Amino acid sequence: MEVKTWKDIDLVIEKTKTSSPPAKLTPKIAFITFNYGIDGVSIEISKYARCFEQIFGEDTEIHLIGGQFFDNADAVLKKRWKRLTIPNFDGWDKWDGGKWFDKLYYSDMPEGSEFSSEMAVEIFKQASDFSEIIYYYLTENDISIVCVANVNSNPGNFASALAVVLATERAGTFVIASNHDFFWQGDRGHFFKNKDNTEFFSLLEKIYPWNGKNWVQVNINENQSRVLKEEYGFPENKVFEIGTIISDSFSMYNTEETFEEKRLKMSLILSEGAEKINSFSIDDQLNNIDTWVASQKPIVLGAREGIEVDITSKKVLFFLQPTRVIERKRIDKNWELISELLKYQPFLDEFSREQEQAIFLHITGPTPVEHKADLIKVLNSYKKTLLEFPEEISDRLFMSFSVGHEYHPSFENHGLSKLHIWDIYQLSNIVLFPSEEEGRGLPLLESSAAGIPIVTTRYEPEKVFVDVVGENLEEALMIKYTEFPEEAPDEAVLREISDLIFHREKYSDRFEHNIKAVYKRYGMESMVELFKSIIKHLTFDV
Repeated sequence: MEVKTWKDIDLVIEKTKTSSPPAKLTPKIAFITFNYGIDGVSIEISKYARCFEQIFGEDTEIHLIGGQFFDNADAVLKKRWKRLTIPNFDGWDKWDGGKWFDKLYYSDMPEGSEFSSEMAVEIFKQASDFSEIIYYYLTENDISIVCVANVNSNPGNFASALAVVLATERAGTFVIASNHDFFWQGDRGHFFKNKDNTEFFSLLEKIYPWNGKNWVQVNINENQSRVLKEEYGFPENKVFEIGTIISDSFSMYNTEETFEEKRLKMSLILSEGAEKINSFSIDDQLNNIDTWVASQKPIVLGAREGIEVDITSKKVLFFLQPTRVIERKRIDKNWELISELLKYQPFLDEFSREQEQAIFLHITGPTPVEHKADLIKVLNSYKKTLLEFPEEISDRLFMSFSVGHEYHPSFENHGLSKLHIWDIYQLSNIVLFPSEEEGRGLPLLESSAAGIPIVTTRYEPEKVFVDVVGENLEEALMIKYTEFPEEAPDEAVLREISDLIFHREKYSDRFEHNIKAVYKRYGMESMVELFKSIIKHLTFDV
């Protein structure tokens, strides 16, 4: 059938759906997402894949399909899992340089216009090409279950979403649509730009997400499921919610030796293998921001170039925000809090007691190229804090970015193994999480499992935060935390944060409680059982 309009695409989908062959179950599973790195979606895919390996045993084959595999993805993905890269399958600005994303969601596309028809033809052409690649890969590898992560919930690449629908319906595979966020969540009005183009927008709503015969929707919070059922008409038996798995490794006992070893690993990563860390100037970083965003190399910033800092020392206070640099994570708020702490006399007295004391704010994730402006905002917030204090204080304030790196070749010279995400928590003094919006909020769970204090906002949606913390559960299952101040913090908050950093023994009961609460709710067994239930539901009629 020749496609000239969005309506034609809809007819092609329906025709493909009606001729879909019966599904059959094999222990071969494929994951499809835009790209693989160290982002939250990739980390969850890794956990889900390990669940399938437990369910199907030694016969399990895991396949990963996406538009790009970043170098740091090896920190998350197992080498035994097979990979297929589809050029231009990635989303947003990485989808053909953002050309089609901009045309669909930022340009006027009136219904019935020549421009609308041109876009329909172009998108379908791309989708058809992607679909052929995916279809043949699925059939040649006898893959029976496809887990689609975010591709059919967040419209980063319209052609990719269409391709997944066409390929899986044609191949007759079971599909688990793992939805971390949807186009209608948060501040995403651009996706509604061409809502009046009913042919286009009705198709968008139809495939985001797709309600196929062999599809189920697996969401990360109850609010998402409610919207799918109440507003989009999904049947009750096709919508599930899934938690996460917190590895037992987060709660491993940390001795003085292992603590120092983990900090040494981070030091080698940040210094590019040098014996000591020497800072780069914040001003130089701001002046060369394009170069750094393009290279994304680990870096330590200071008030000026060449300040030496030894993070293996316990006197260096390691403040951690384990996220990427994107606006809603509000990393800039951390420097506002640090500034208030340094103006709080009891904290300043403790900090000034020894000259070697330093504050080291560390960000683990990369900066997506489309979020360069957000990085600049963070850097300017850091610079503003530096200017508020005399040199004897500002020279002891550092900011670092490991951009997903968990290994450096110099590890071999020291007999060191790879650094893991749980190690990064365990080498920290405190976790700061001033996020505005989360689909779940893994840092809250991971820091609690590691016995590390966390200062977190009550992020949106409120219901998600309440569920993660467990405020509606019995006390034994609730996570205890310190609330991140939105405005200037009062003395009680500053005193509590100061004690969490300098007098942790006062809160030892809290940390032990959190470890127990997390593992009661987020162990591997509970997720394996959920996937067994989903597979049983999918294959009930087979």
